Amino acid sequence: MILFRLVVKMIKYFKILAFASLLSFIGCDKAIIVPQMPENTKPGWEYPRKDCRNSGYIAGRLSNKLEVKWHIELPALDPTSPVVFADKVIVGLPNKRIVAYDAKTGNKVGDIWVDVPLCEPPVIFDDKMWFIGFGAYNRVGVYDFTNGKTKWTKSCGDAQIWGIPTDSIFIIATLSGGIYGLSTVDGKKRWSQKRKLAIRTAIAYRTGAFFAASGGEICRIDNDGKIVYRKKLGNSLSGASIISDDKIFAHSADGNIYALSLENGEIIWRDSIPDECGLPMATDGKNLIVADKMGKIFAFDCGTGAKKWVSKLGDVINAPPIIVGNDVIAVSYTGKLFKIDVETGSIEYSLSLNKFVSKSPVSDGEKIFIATANGELFCIR
Repeated sequence: MILFRLVVKMIKYFKILAFASLLSFIGCDKAIIVPQMPENTKPGWEYPRKDCRNSGYIAGRLSNKLEVKWHIELPALDPTSPVVFADKVIVGLPNKRIVAYDAKTGNKVGDIWVDVPLCEPPVIFDDKMWFIGFGAYNRVGVYDFTNGKTKWTKSCGDAQIWGIPTDSIFIIATLSGGIYGLSTVDGKKRWSQKRKLAIRTAIAYRTGAFFAASGGEICRIDNDGKIVYRKKLGNSLSGASIISDDKIFAHSADGNIYALSLENGEIIWRDSIPDECGLPMATDGKNLIVADKMGKIFAFDCGTGAKKWVSKLGDVINAPPIIVGNDVIAVSYTGKLFKIDVETGSIEYSLSLNKFVSKSPVSDGEKIFIATANGELFCIR
């Protein structure tokens, strides 16, 4: 009898311990609420590359001398790039959470469970946040900032790049070559397209048209899911498709760079850089910024393709650069931040974080936010 009671007590103890461990792992949800949307939100996007065109350009002006204003430890290693919205810095985590911090102070203001590990940051469109996970049981979902609740989630197979939300459809693409238009209301499939090869590069969007790369081919798809044209460029494309004015820019991992007509896909100009070029590019409409992984930044004239300058950073780059006002911001893998004049390529300032960085920096026009591989978030101004 004594042994029986002892066994019962041990079972109860381990149940309590397991429950406590589960609570510790899941954490306590704190809704991410935006009671009043910013004035410039509707219609508006906040993407990993700033906008739905994947430009990587943020209007603003940075301080001449940058310094760390705050930094905090995140609840997991290997976070996504941050996204800045409504004075919040939002980060996706591989432990199935999305966390939010006050952009000015670094205080945590939200922490939600989304039931999928994230390797790509969420996308914000109007008053909602769209997220996509990765793994065997992958899902895509939408979170409503006005009430702090998940509106719906759906299975999305092997999709691993961020989606494109519009007023009526949400576009996702998969490693199996599928492109799907889902209803923004309930996630039901509206249309689909099938490409032969995996879609690994971020899709770009301009009103009424999506541009997706699969292998060495780029195609334009309208809102109804119909292919307008397909253009074969040869080598497998990488990074992200970028729209600027009447052109779409694409590049291949082996260094070839293309400027195509948005209207018909014809090549306007092409050039190349000597080394591997797999990172998303950035453009302010005049300059096309391209980084190779060996630490060189190139600038091309968007209109003519003329090479304007090359800046050698002397360190490996795994994080795609961005443009903030008149400055290119690049961060090396070892955590050295470079502020580069977009017109001349001269390095104006550098700052060492001494942390490993493989995800793109982001900015609100005044501050720069960087998530490190070891699970820290920095605010630099």
